[in-house]
Amino acid sequence: MKDKIWSQCKITLPMKISSPFAILSDGNTNVHAIGGFDANYGTQKMHVSVNVEELFEKSELLKLPEMYRRIIELKNEITKIKLERPHKISIKKERLNEDEKENKENGIEWNELE
Repeated sequence: MKDKIWSQCKITLPMKISSPFAILSDGNTNVHAIGGFDANYGTQKMHVSVNVEELFEKSELLKLPEMYRRIIELKNEITKIKLERPHKISIKKERLNEDEKENKENGIEWNELE
């Protein structure tokens, strides 16, 4: 959530709600689920606050640094590729031009083939 990325919550909340939004507290210790609809599709009038440590299993938390490192590697690789080839190569257009050249060299026009 801190990186503005959508993620699915795997815990069960104490009440049935749909379409809420969530925000982190200032210290990134609690998640507040606010708004949405209750089980009867009425407006949800109370919010739920859950400790962040309860949302994730410890094994998931231990994987986060490695996942973050891999994301940075991939971003750097994408940047490197963009710098190496800053323009798009239109392969389809080149193939069409080559086909037209071959046909002209052979003296064949598309109209003649029909």
